[in-house]
Amino acid sequence: MTLAPGTRIGPYEVISSLGAGGMGEVYRAKDSKLKREVALKVLPADVANDRERMARFQREAEVLASLNHPHIAQIYGLEENALVMELVEGEDLAERLKRGAIPIEEALPIAKQIAEALEAAHEQGIIHRDLKPANIKVRPDGTVKVLDFGLAKALDEPKGSSPRDLENSPTITSPAMTMHGMILGTATYMSPEQARGRAVNAQTDVWAFGCVLFEMLTGKRPFDGETVSDILGAIVHKEPEWSLLPASLPETLRRIIERCLAKDQKQRLRSIADVRLDIQDLLARPRSKTNLGHAAIAESPPPRISFRESAAWTLVVLSVAAGAFAWMTAAPNTPVPPLRLSILHPEGGEVGVPVISPDGRRIAYSARRADGMPMLWVRDLDRSTPTALAGTEGANRQFWSPDSKRLGFIVGTVLKHVSADGGPLQEVTRGARVGAAWGAQDTLVYGAFGHLFRVSAAGGESVAVMPGGGTDWECMWPSMLPDGRHFLFTAKHYTSLAETGTQGIHVGSLDNPTDVRHLLPDLSSAVYAQGHVLFARDQQLMAVPFDAATRQVAGEPFPVGEPVAFDSYFFAAGISAAVDGTIAIRTPPAPAMSVAAGQSGVFDAEMAMLDRNGTIVSRSGATVPLSYHMAMSRDGRSVIAQLQENRSATSDLWNFDLVAGTRVSLTSMRTSGGYVGSPTLSRDGRRLAYGCQVTGILDDVCVRDLASGAVTKLVDSPKSFEHPVDWSADDQHILLQYIGFSPSSPSELRVWSAQTNTVSPFATTADRGRFSPDGQFVAFNSLDTGGAEVYVTTFPERRQTWPVTTGGGHVIGWSANGKELLVATLTGHIAAYPVTTTAGTFTAGAPQILVRDVGFDVQYALATPDHSRILVRLPKDADKDRGEVRLLFGWTAGLGRSTR
Repeated sequence: MTLAPGTRIGPYEVISSLGAGGMGEVYRAKDSKLKREVALKVLPADVANDRERMARFQREAEVLASLNHPHIAQIYGLEENALVMELVEGEDLAERLKRGAIPIEEALPIAKQIAEALEAAHEQGIIHRDLKPANIKVRPDGTVKVLDFGLAKALDEPKGSSPRDLENSPTITSPAMTMHGMILGTATYMSPEQARGRAVNAQTDVWAFGCVLFEMLTGKRPFDGETVSDILGAIVHKEPEWSLLPASLPETLRRIIERCLAKDQKQRLRSIADVRLDIQDLLARPRSKTNLGHAAIAESPPPRISFRESAAWTLVVLSVAAGAFAWMTAAPNTPVPPLRLSILHPEGGEVGVPVISPDGRRIAYSARRADGMPMLWVRDLDRSTPTALAGTEGANRQFWSPDSKRLGFIVGTVLKHVSADGGPLQEVTRGARVGAAWGAQDTLVYGAFGHLFRVSAAGGESVAVMPGGGTDWECMWPSMLPDGRHFLFTAKHYTSLAETGTQGIHVGSLDNPTDVRHLLPDLSSAVYAQGHVLFARDQQLMAVPFDAATRQVAGEPFPVGEPVAFDSYFFAAGISAAVDGTIAIRTPPAPAMSVAAGQSGVFDAEMAMLDRNGTIVSRSGATVPLSYHMAMSRDGRSVIAQLQENRSATSDLWNFDLVAGTRVSLTSMRTSGGYVGSPTLSRDGRRLAYGCQVTGILDDVCVRDLASGAVTKLVDSPKSFEHPVDWSADDQHILLQYIGFSPSSPSELRVWSAQTNTVSPFATTADRGRFSPDGQFVAFNSLDTGGAEVYVTTFPERRQTWPVTTGGGHVIGWSANGKELLVATLTGHIAAYPVTTTAGTFTAGAPQILVRDVGFDVQYALATPDHSRILVRLPKDADKDRGEVRLLFGWTAGLGRSTR
């Protein structure tokens, strides 16, 4: 949140903004008590709103305030959510370096003052952890002030909150190593031990000092690259380009830099005090008049090397050579530990599937802002603060343009795109449901329910590209191959469920709908990276060698060794990849990957019963992969839910007894083949209506007598896809959800009548209908705007329609007395609207929020008839799932020389 001039924090009045960084927003402010100007560093929201972390930060700030040194910016205190610091005038070293390298005679005094500041801090046990040019100020008089001492540690997670032991972790997986999503030290200045996520000590600052000194003298960073993956790889595996150092550089100074940047901590200088002494000696030596008139430090005779030192260096050289030889001659499949980085959304909570840009510089993901509204966020990998894209409220299933400049996404069923920096939105088409990708010549390919279509990014007519006809395919999750003309996609073939070769991961073509090649039987979304196709199997990241030229797999699938969130209902894996092979992963649990208007899906969940205050009354305890469609008995004792088998795409309905903790299978489609779903109980609880299909994607509607087990086909749908969503109180009508197979055939609600045994249209561009108890009204979700809004209309004739929500929502149901309507808000809450129905008219009052922050899955909540209890689905470890996005670098390093 940006503070406007005049805003007061305690006795401090904001004057102007000084900028933003990984540690928070910084402002110039006036101290009204001492009449001096200070710098206010406003802490990130996830720290300021966390009582435990603020208490820990207070303790750390007290230690940091004890630093009193002429070259360290003083900390004055902590006021509310802001750190009060000494205001240091002048430009920082990063700004100075934009003008090029710094002459030796100017660089050495600066380096000495930096070393003195680090030495003073180290003596008190404080490590900077984030030393870089931007944290070093040079006053006009040449005085150096080092900023942000120890804030990296102060802003860390409390010990025990990380999923891994920081002292032993070999990877960059913890918030402590990532500074709330920013690679600590801005990547370029990270030490190798930081890059590998290991414990840090004062030698980490020695390394960073060496990086800064190298950059001052050369104008170039010692470790750089186009992507974070390139930078981390260089830090761990490569040497700086030593030839960039000035030819006039004294050998002693060159040796200082080399020993500061020794990757092996045993070979690195142990103490910054040693560095300071060497630089102090250099400054004390007489200057020569050589080197074309420029002042140069006269070099002392090279020191003699003892026999012991000579032998030690010989062993080091031999060891390095032997290690390099072993690496080059290692077996092709010898695993090499990749580098991992975990990031957290600053607002906290769950996030959707992260999509990394093709150039590897940014990620985009869906997450909630502070008020709970889900939207898209874009974050540069070398910054800690993401940017929310205005106008993307309710959006998900995002994808990048090939040039990494624009971001496509779907809101409800509307396909749009926007500049990754924000700006006006471009609507492309409607009817998109299950993913989209951006190909060559600004062609988008997207999944409608059943088929894949291509359309220009500027809009226009959509043309089917897969399967080119028929209705027995369900194709989804297109992902482009490097040529921009071919794409991976996932398909189910319902007429041949026994033949696994007809479903799974395929390659299609934008130019030829008949050019389809089957790759793998796995039902999972897939992406291409570095000569491999990546997909999910049993919530594990898998890779298979792939020849992009022939578009065929070139080996056997193997595990990459990473858990990945997976929606087993829509076969969506939480993975994406950049051109350089960097992988972005959403780790389980994954309550954020649905093709529905909200962002839920199927995941290992437990059912929790809440009261109207949001207090958990009971939990099922066991976790099962539940579909989002469930039906609850009127007494709240049992739930009928769909369980889907991922490998075969078959499903069954199970009756879960929430009290006894048992379950009973109601169907046997997994053994006979076929699909059932969308269970809907009659009001008397004796009959169950559900979508039933044995062959073909076109659903019929069946009814099961729960006492006798007898099944009858209620609706035969040879030319439509329909499933039941609600049963009227008199059991004479069933609302059916119709889903079209093309953008021109949108979703709509239809009604089956027992009196005529026919189906008739009721509400177009609508879903999730619910009958009122008296049968005179229907509450439903309208998709006219692309997203979902709740409306109420009269029944059986639609004489009049009234809006209920204006900020998006999903209808849950009416109370038994018809005086309350429950709605799931887009902000993750459950709201109760008091309603009045008199003489065929409807009025809704102001909503009352009953349950807050249920999550993306809130839209599928169920309620008992009196609304005293509400059933929701929660991840088993919901409290631990803070929305982790994991980046994986260098995962192909040990797969053979061709991938190195």
